[in-house]
Amino acid sequence: MRAATIHARLDTCPRCGAAIIVALDHHTAALTVRADPLPLDAETELHARLSGRLTYNVLGRDDLQLHLRDTEHMASRGHPVVATHECPGPIPATAIPSAPVPAANPAEPDLFTHIDDDVPDGFPF
Repeated sequence: MRAATIHARLDTCPRCGAAIIVALDHHTAALTVRADPLPLDAETELHARLSGRLTYNVLGRDDLQLHLRDTEHMASRGHPVVATHECPGPIPATAIPSAPVPAANPAEPDLFTHIDDDVPDGFPF
């Protein structure tokens, strides 16, 4: 698990293994936020708030950030809204796409391509 930054990233919950969003909630005096990556509508946001979970706006296009929704901003819904993570999460960790494995370049020589060429017949190994 890497340290949280202001830019949100996908990770897994160390307790339940669910997919979560991890980010700092502000540039200064920030707290680490672990949120479920499931956008909420007004009704599910209300349910989350009544159960004691905080909600956050997801802002940005390339570098996503989480900003706490307070009572002044509860009426506006111009951005996706997520709630703090609650174990077990709604999305399994297998939903996080893994990093692509680079394909072998046939133009580059393989380390072991010429081993069999240099070994005489009947070599003991």
